[in-house]
Amino acid sequence: KLTGYARNPEVVAQEAEKRAEERQKAEDEAQAALDEAARLAMQKQIDDYNANHDAAKANYLEYVANSEYLERIRTGYSDLDKYHEGGLTEGLYLIAAISSLGKTTFALQMCDWIARHGTDVLIFSLEMAKVQLQSKTVSRLASQNPAAGKIFTDKFGNPVFTAPGVREKARWSYYSQEQIDVIHQAEEEYFSQIAPHLYIHEGLMTTTIDDIKATVDLHIAATGHRPVVLVDYLQIISPTEEQVRMTDKQRVDQQVKALKIMSREKNIPVITVCSVNRMNYSTPI
Repeated sequence: KLTGYARNPEVVAQEAEKRAEERQKAEDEAQAALDEAARLAMQKQIDDYNANHDAAKANYLEYVANSEYLERIRTGYSDLDKYHEGGLTEGLYLIAAISSLGKTTFALQMCDWIARHGTDVLIFSLEMAKVQLQSKTVSRLASQNPAAGKIFTDKFGNPVFTAPGVREKARWSYYSQEQIDVIHQAEEEYFSQIAPHLYIHEGLMTTTIDDIKATVDLHIAATGHRPVVLVDYLQIISPTEEQVRMTDKQRVDQQVKALKIMSREKNIPVITVCSVNRMNYSTPI
């Protein structure tokens, strides 16, 4: 029984060759499409690079052109101002030292001087109460009274006007009327010449870096002034939800990074007080 017929071998070969050519053509077209896509992607990268380069150049030249209007903020410490080429500018400044060496007092006196000369200062006091900082300044101003050196020291030559002494009226029974008058003068000087530009925000144990950034944004929006910011102190900024599971080092690194970014984005000086680990007391910082 005849079930089929034999095909011409030449025809079969021609068809196979044709199919092979079609496959090769499809592969070539697919490869050409991939090559074109790769070329376009590379060209886009080059175009983006050139555009970013041009934008970076334009931003730099714009910054330089506007820098004639930028003023460095003097701190009241001449050596410090000289070291920073005239004063503070955009950036993160860390005040680090061992415990109880006077970091807060040093930073506060600097902020008092800046505020007295008309620049807004935002202090985020995460440990000390607002009245404690205020009384520190009042006691200093009272002690700097021209007469303080001769009549306002104890028998050991120590200043009579301590921060607790000026804010706790129960202690005033130990003062003379002249000393009390000097305290009132210092209070008036503080609230008329320093406090108008000094904004002290008492921190809670829940104050996060996001809270600090939001307060700075609100101040700039409300006043139109870019302030100097003091955070006292770094290690007790409360972690955000994303930072809760981090180690202490990771969390502090994130806080420092966030403060640095804020200083750059807002073009403001940010001063941060840092506590040095007891294990590092005998080693260089």
